Amino acid sequence: FPYTTLSDLVVDMDRAADGRLLRATRTRLCLYDKALRHIKEVELPAGARPGGVRFSPDGRRVAVGYLGAPRVEVRSGDDLRLLAAPDVSGASGDLRVVAFSSDGRLYAGGTFASGGGHPLRRWERGGEDHPPRAAGSSAEVVAGGLRSSSAACARSGVDGE
Repeated sequence: FPYTTLSDLVVDMDRAADGRLLRATRTRLCLYDKALRHIKEVELPAGARPGGVRFSPDGRRVAVGYLGAPRVEVRSGDDLRLLAAPDVSGASGDLRVVAFSSDGRLYAGGTFASGGGHPLRRWERGGEDHPPRAAGSSAEVVAGGLRSSSAACARSGVDGE
């Protein structure tokens, strides 16, 4: 992938189970097939800077978390069209880190703060439900659940799990 400007710098990538590659740069999302042939590219809204991108387990959806703003998008895993803009009401800070659980729940976290911590937000139906639920704090999403990355996280538990 040749870089021609700073806006072409890669900020995150993910690979779907079928081998497709998703690449996020500072200004766009790019989708490639398993042989790295270009499928689709979309320009992101002006001023929007992606922080993280993840395919859903079935590869049909892509989550995009953004730096510097409480913003999350769900896009098609086939052509990157916008499918949903999950409700982030009440969030301050950003939701740069995104992940899907194996059962399709969408999680996001980042500098978003609430109650003296940095909880994860969770959308039960992959970002199409409102409002989101708090899902604990600073944990790693792994194989359908959350794995705590510290003793403090283990004590916080996960709301609704």
